[in-house]
Amino acid sequence: MLCNSNETRDLGIIIDNNLNFYSHISAISHKANVRASLILRSFTTKDPVVLTKAFVIYVRPILEYCTPVWSPHTVCNINKLERCQRWFTKRVQGLYNTNYFDRLAQLGLESLQSTKLKYDLVTCYKIIHHDITIQCPTFLYSMSMV
Repeated sequence: MLCNSNETRDLGIIIDNNLNFYSHISAISHKANVRASLILRSFTTKDPVVLTKAFVIYVRPILEYCTPVWSPHTVCNINKLERCQRWFTKRVQGLYNTNYFDRLAQLGLESLQSTKLKYDLVTCYKIIHHDITIQCPTFLYSMSMV
């Protein structure tokens, strides 16, 4: 017997009946927070370069996977994702009382929102140049309606 479900997972992305990605964003932000916390607890070094590299390798892919598909557009969802990186960078030695964007500059990181914008632009470029098979006029028309 098959059960009704309000959401489904496809290629690691949780989608609900209304094409909202709130469950997906909550799940990946929780997973990223757990992994960032694990990095800070497990590493004996407090070297910012090593910790930042570990964060970029083990946490950022969780937060950035397929962002053009589930792209967060509400302030609440953007903040939920950015909160993980804010929390982590604040715990890096010597950066606790520093502004978030100054911490990012010192660690050589970008905000997740600017990274998401770059992924969106690359995806649009690929659509326009037919590297992704989607009907370009239909896509552009639907984008102008938003």
